[in-house]
Amino acid sequence: MGYKLLVVGDERMAFSKKFRLKRKDVRNIFIGSRRFSSAVGTFFLKKNGFLFSRFGFAVPVAVSRKSNIRNKIKRMALERVRINLSDIVAGFDILIIFKKEVVNMTKREFYKQLQESFIKAGIFKGLVY
Repeated sequence: MGYKLLVVGDERMAFSKKFRLKRKDVRNIFIGSRRFSSAVGTFFLKKNGFLFSRFGFAVPVAVSRKSNIRNKIKRMALERVRINLSDIVAGFDILIIFKKEVVNMTKREFYKQLQESFIKAGIFKGLVY
Protein backbone atom coordinates (compact mmCIF):
# COMPACT_ATOMS: atom_id res chain seq x y z
CA MET A 1 0.00 0.00 0.00
CA GLY A 2 2.68 2.48 -1.02
CA TYR A 3 2.34 5.70 -2.91
CA LYS A 4 2.84 5.80 -6.65
CA LEU A 5 4.78 8.71 -8.02
CA LEU A 6 3.55 10.52 -11.09
CA VAL A 7 6.20 10.56 -13.79
CA VAL A 8 6.26 13.22 -16.49
CA GLY A 9 9.08 12.50 -18.91
CA ASP A 10 12.18 11.95 -16.79
CA GLU A 11 11.02 14.30 -14.05
CA ARG A 12 9.49 12.82 -10.91
CA MET A 13 6.65 14.71 -9.32
CA ALA A 14 7.98 14.20 -5.77
CA PHE A 15 10.38 16.31 -3.75
CA SER A 16 13.63 14.35 -3.55
CA LYS A 17 15.22 13.79 -0.14
CA LYS A 18 18.47 15.37 -1.32
CA PHE A 19 16.67 18.74 -1.28
CA ARG A 20 15.59 18.37 2.36
CA LEU A 21 17.59 19.48 5.39
CA LYS A 22 18.57 16.77 7.85
CA ARG A 23 18.17 17.27 11.60
CA LYS A 24 21.90 17.96 12.16
CA ASP A 25 21.89 20.52 9.34
CA VAL A 26 18.92 22.30 10.90
CA ARG A 27 20.85 22.64 14.16
CA ASN A 28 23.90 24.02 12.31
CA ILE A 29 21.96 26.53 10.22
CA PHE A 30 21.41 28.83 13.21
CA ILE A 31 25.16 29.45 13.46
CA GLY A 32 26.57 31.82 10.85
CA SER A 33 23.41 32.11 8.79
CA ARG A 34 21.72 35.16 7.32
CA ARG A 35 18.36 35.82 8.97
CA PHE A 36 15.46 37.39 7.15
CA SER A 37 11.89 38.01 8.30
CA SER A 38 8.80 38.24 6.09
CA ALA A 39 5.01 38.01 6.27
CA VAL A 40 5.07 34.20 6.27
CA GLY A 41 7.92 33.63 8.70
CA THR A 42 11.60 33.82 9.44
CA PHE A 43 14.08 32.60 6.84
CA PHE A 44 17.55 31.32 7.71
CA LEU A 45 19.94 31.18 4.74
CA LYS A 46 23.39 29.60 4.82
CA LYS A 47 25.73 28.57 2.01
CA ASN A 48 26.07 24.79 1.82
CA GLY A 49 28.73 24.20 -0.87
CA PHE A 50 26.49 21.92 -2.95
CA LEU A 51 25.22 22.46 -6.47
CA PHE A 52 21.64 22.53 -5.17
CA SER A 53 19.71 24.17 -2.36
CA ARG A 54 18.20 22.27 0.56
CA PHE A 55 15.07 23.25 2.45
CA GLY A 56 13.61 22.79 5.90
CA PHE A 57 10.23 23.92 7.16
CA ALA A 58 9.19 24.37 10.79
CA VAL A 59 5.72 25.20 12.03
CA PRO A 60 5.73 25.74 15.82
CA VAL A 61 2.88 24.48 17.98
CA ALA A 62 2.21 28.15 18.78
CA VAL A 63 1.01 28.56 15.18
CA SER A 64 -1.63 25.86 15.61
CA ARG A 65 -2.06 23.13 18.17
CA LYS A 66 -3.60 20.92 15.47
CA SER A 67 -0.97 18.81 13.72
CA ASN A 68 -3.05 18.51 10.54
CA ILE A 69 -2.94 22.31 10.10
CA ARG A 70 0.81 22.43 10.77
CA ASN A 71 1.37 19.60 8.26
CA LYS A 72 -0.85 21.34 5.69
CA ILE A 73 1.30 24.49 5.93
CA LYS A 74 4.47 22.43 5.42
CA ARG A 75 2.96 20.57 2.46
CA MET A 76 1.88 23.82 0.78
CA ALA A 77 5.36 25.31 1.23
CA LEU A 78 7.01 22.13 -0.02
CA GLU A 79 4.80 22.10 -3.12
CA ARG A 80 5.60 25.73 -3.93
CA VAL A 81 9.33 25.04 -3.58
CA ARG A 82 9.07 21.89 -5.72
CA ILE A 83 7.34 23.80 -8.51
CA ASN A 84 9.85 26.68 -8.41
CA LEU A 85 12.97 24.59 -7.76
CA SER A 86 14.54 25.42 -11.12
CA ASP A 87 14.18 29.17 -10.38
CA ILE A 88 15.80 29.01 -6.93
CA VAL A 89 19.50 29.86 -6.58
CA ALA A 90 21.65 26.80 -5.85
CA GLY A 91 24.08 26.39 -2.98
CA PHE A 92 21.99 27.39 0.05
CA ASP A 93 20.47 25.71 3.06
CA ILE A 94 17.14 27.42 3.68
CA LEU A 95 15.09 27.00 6.83
CA ILE A 96 11.69 28.66 7.14
CA ILE A 97 9.99 28.99 10.53
CA PHE A 98 6.40 30.00 9.89
CA LYS A 99 4.42 32.66 11.80
CA LYS A 100 0.90 32.47 13.28
CA GLU A 101 -0.51 34.69 10.53
CA VAL A 102 -0.06 31.90 7.99
CA VAL A 103 -3.02 29.98 9.41
CA ASN A 104 -5.45 32.75 8.42
CA MET A 105 -4.13 33.10 4.85
CA THR A 106 -5.82 31.56 1.86
CA LYS A 107 -3.74 29.29 -0.36
CA ARG A 108 -3.40 32.00 -2.97
CA GLU A 109 -2.26 34.59 -0.39
CA PHE A 110 0.17 32.09 1.14
CA TYR A 111 1.74 31.25 -2.23
CA LYS A 112 1.99 34.92 -3.17
CA GLN A 113 3.59 35.90 0.15
CA LEU A 114 6.00 32.96 -0.01
CA GLN A 115 7.07 33.86 -3.54
CA GLU A 116 7.55 37.53 -2.57
CA SER A 117 9.63 36.38 0.40
CA PHE A 118 11.87 34.30 -1.88
CA ILE A 119 12.36 37.31 -4.14
CA LYS A 120 13.07 39.62 -1.20
CA ALA A 121 15.57 37.11 0.24
CA GLY A 122 17.37 37.05 -3.10
CA ILE A 123 17.10 33.31 -3.67
CA PHE A 124 15.19 33.52 -6.96
CA LYS A 125 17.42 33.51 -10.06
CA GLY A 126 17.53 36.86 -11.81
CA LEU A 127 15.10 38.50 -9.41
CA VAL A 128 16.35 40.93 -6.78
CA TYR A 129 14.07 42.92 -4.49
